Amino acid sequence: MNHFRQSCLVLVLLGSACNQTSSSKSDGRDETAVKAASLVSPDQVPRRCGKSGITDNSTMAVSGEYELRSGPSQSSSRIRNEKASEITHTDQYQQVDNSTTVRRLCNDGEWSEVQIVEPDWLNFVRGWVPSHFLREITKDESGARVYVADDFIWDKDTRPYQREIVRQQHRICFAFADGDHKKCSSATTLRNDSLDTSISSEPAPE
Repeated sequence: MNHFRQSCLVLVLLGSACNQTSSSKSDGRDETAVKAASLVSPDQVPRRCGKSGITDNSTMAVSGEYELRSGPSQSSSRIRNEKASEITHTDQYQQVDNSTTVRRLCNDGEWSEVQIVEPDWLNFVRGWVPSHFLREITKDESGARVYVADDFIWDKDTRPYQREIVRQQHRICFAFADGDHKKCSSATTLRNDSLDTSISSEPAPE
């Protein structure tokens, strides 16, 4: 009988030790998961925005010209450009075009809320634009921006000089990049074939 009791006691102690070990391992996994989750900045976690969209924060180029809206619909009011309206004594509105770079704050499907990044003196301007006006920024192998013909507004006088204007834009950008080679690609690294593919063959507007 004593032998039987001793055996039972050993089994109880072993079971307790296993439970403690399992609990310790589980606590370790939980602690690791908590630490991993804590490494994610709250700003990096997508949040709901607009009607049913999520936050984005990607930098985008613009194709075409559009007057920014106060909400995600064509019927929403346009955003007035107070300074331009005061100077011209007529109603002027904030807009984006091919020469503008924006940060997409909210991706709401057919509509996106954006904030102007370039030109930097307009970085206080934000509003809504149809998502099809936005496009990915062209980059080279190192991740530096490559300016293409779609990043400019052309007319019949400038269109014949697209190649040289695009190349000069890279020289200017690279010169003012303050050593940040990710900001824009050096003009000396641009191949002629990459420039050829960036040149539009559409006729210039009259």
